Amino acid sequence: MKRFLTHPAIFTILLSTMTFVSAQEKDPVWHTRYKPAVIEAKKENKDLILVFTGSEWIDICKTFESDIISQPEFIDQVTKKFVLLKLEYPENNRLPKEYAMEYQLLKDAYRVHGFPTVLVTDHQGRPFGMNGYQPISADHYGKILLAMLKGKQIRDESKEKAKSLKGVEKAKALVNAIPSLPGTLSARYYAEEMRQLIASDPNNKTGKVDKFKKQLADVEYSTEMQKLAAEVQYGKMIELTDEYIRDQKLEGEHLQKALYNKLGIQQKQKNTTGVVQTLLEVVAVNPKSRLGKNAQKMLDSLRAQKIEETVGQ
Repeated sequence: MKRFLTHPAIFTILLSTMTFVSAQEKDPVWHTRYKPAVIEAKKENKDLILVFTGSEWIDICKTFESDIISQPEFIDQVTKKFVLLKLEYPENNRLPKEYAMEYQLLKDAYRVHGFPTVLVTDHQGRPFGMNGYQPISADHYGKILLAMLKGKQIRDESKEKAKSLKGVEKAKALVNAIPSLPGTLSARYYAEEMRQLIASDPNNKTGKVDKFKKQLADVEYSTEMQKLAAEVQYGKMIELTDEYIRDQKLEGEHLQKALYNKLGIQQKQKNTTGVVQTLLEVVAVNPKSRLGKNAQKMLDSLRAQKIEETVGQ
């Protein structure tokens, strides 16, 4: 497989194409556009808090807005260290034209799947902490985000320390240079550190090598699949998925999820034979799992449809 694009490519696009500031950028505390927020963060040597929210239509986001992030007890303390960026996503994702590309890029870049999501990043866009809604006071919530700065300090010090080390000692230092983030987010923003750790620890003394190899492979697969989907290369997407399953020796739920990716492609191809075969494979992995049960329901529905068509003839 080819190496995937690293995170700077996304933020280069954002910083080079967002050349204007919307008339709605009037809040003296909360930015609504990425570029001006980054410019301010660099100028003042601050980090960023990004809030992905839907306060116009999601009750928990409304509560988060009114009880926490709009309160002086929160704002007064975090603005000493952070520049604030709030990204509002309307229902059905119907974003204004001038916001649409920027907001979608940011949502995809940080793998945001629900609202509210709070990310803390440096001004280069590298995340070092993540949070969501918590039923606590505004003051307490602010302190939690400020405490994440300690993690950034450890990240930076560990990365610098690793430069002068070799072998397993270098790998051990790099463990602390890679923040623990959900899913594959760490691999998307700390891929180089992961590769250095893997190369420095051939016997997996850190216990991180296999995990990081898998995360890197997952990101590479996902990125390449997105590229092929944009080019409507369905055949190559199936080949890539088969290669991914084989190379990663996927089992259990991980295998079922990859097979569901393949299933979605076959459905777009209207390849009924392929769909049935893939569903059978999903069931064979584990018929009692959620994905296995869902696959069996789909098979039953296809069989019923076939019987109905046969009787109708």
